[in-house]
Amino acid sequence: MNQFSTDVINLGRTPERFDGLVNTPVFRGSTIVVNSFSEWEEFKRNGGVYRHYGRFGAATAKSFESAISALEGGAGSMVFPSGLSACTHALMACVEANSHVLIADNIYGPTRNFADNILV
Repeated sequence: MNQFSTDVINLGRTPERFDGLVNTPVFRGSTIVVNSFSEWEEFKRNGGVYRHYGRFGAATAKSFESAISALEGGAGSMVFPSGLSACTHALMACVEANSHVLIADNIYGPTRNFADNILV
């Protein structure tokens, strides 16, 4: 096996966090509880990656993001639950009010709908 194969198999795994389980367990949930709003705000203020919704910040996603970042040599990664979510996040991150966006006619249909009806 080469180094890349070894990395693909091992990156993103933290068995010490999950009682020795090699793979991060799948966490499914929509609501994440915190002790207080002030605690949540403080965590955010100090640069913490706060868990505010099950799809963003759950251990399963964070393990995958960590592995992708390491494999690609990136500073960080974000994973999304759908193609539409990924496309709209990319557009919203890069487009300012009153900007122009050129979109190909054959773009992913839901993204076209987002551009035609939300970004207008």
